[in-house]
Amino acid sequence: MQTEIIIPIAVSHTFEAQSAAWIHELESRKRKPVSPATVSVFNSYVRRLLPIVGPNTPLADIDNGFVRALVTKLVAENLSAKTIGELVATTKQIVASAVDANGNYLFPRQWNAKFLDLPQVQNQKQPCATRVNVETCIKNSRNDQERLLYGLLAGSGVRIAEALAIHVGGTAEQTKWENNSSIISVKSSIYRGKEHNRVKTLAAIRTVDLDPRLNDLIAEFVAANKIQAGGFLFQSRSGQAMNLKTATDRLKKHGVKGFHAFRRFRATRLREVGISEEIIRTWLGHADQTISDRYSKLAENVELRKQMVARAGLGFELPESGDPQPSPTKKPNPANLPKFLRTTTQPDTEPVEPMFRATDEDLDPLFFAPVQEQV
Repeated sequence: MQTEIIIPIAVSHTFEAQSAAWIHELESRKRKPVSPATVSVFNSYVRRLLPIVGPNTPLADIDNGFVRALVTKLVAENLSAKTIGELVATTKQIVASAVDANGNYLFPRQWNAKFLDLPQVQNQKQPCATRVNVETCIKNSRNDQERLLYGLLAGSGVRIAEALAIHVGGTAEQTKWENNSSIISVKSSIYRGKEHNRVKTLAAIRTVDLDPRLNDLIAEFVAANKIQAGGFLFQSRSGQAMNLKTATDRLKKHGVKGFHAFRRFRATRLREVGISEEIIRTWLGHADQTISDRYSKLAENVELRKQMVARAGLGFELPESGDPQPSPTKKPNPANLPKFLRTTTQPDTEPVEPMFRATDEDLDPLFFAPVQEQV
């Protein structure tokens, strides 16, 4: 009688070990590369899960029953429905990431959503700036650099990490403002004070057309502050990119909850005036929704995009002459400059970057997509 040979599960297929392998794969993969900020988001959820799931728990044990018990524990911690959903999604992704040398799933699962019984996400807060918010932020800003930042975010819809990476000119691999074309070419982003040639998704690599008034404002700011070709548009005292904490602390004083509120303002504005959804997705860096979207080349029509951006306008007023008050700590520039530009950019200090905290703005789309059910 032949003795059955039972091959034990490799020690490496514990939750902790596979979590590390999954994070490494996210950092190094070539297909749909993930930004450093997104990797940090997933790291934060792995750290949260480890003591609850158990670092030495075999992946073979993580099935529908295990995850349902996990949901019960998370609910008992009074976590929000959204947070619970994200933690469960992370757990599923980790289990699904374990494959053999031929790419076959080692622990195939068919997740039963009804059985897992996750709490439903309701009334999720997604603050959107209003015209009054934008104009108030601009008017009450401490200097021209801050005023321009708010105007640019609300007038273009770029993400804050992309805005801080904008160079005046720059290389083909960098996010840059191109005066003659009135565009921002998005190729890189700022994370923890350093520039990375990765953005949130492949769709985020894009061209954002600027309203002529906003483009002129950038040109005046660059000239007034003598920013050299290749330099960052928003600079710290050392000439490096403006520190995110500095920008965040200033925004809090204006009562706007997060830079993404400006991005939602822009998206809302574009829809209000009837701009094509395809062009909106292109400017905001969102992926196509259907196969038909992939076939259409509407967004490649430069002349049409220029007409659309002129039609959309800004949805808010840029500072008129005499509106902004000069910074009391700075002497005014020569009188021949517009009053909006009569305060030189006050360089930012560079405080130590705080520990990263995950926010929705940094999450990769795969985080919200259902995990493929393997049968």
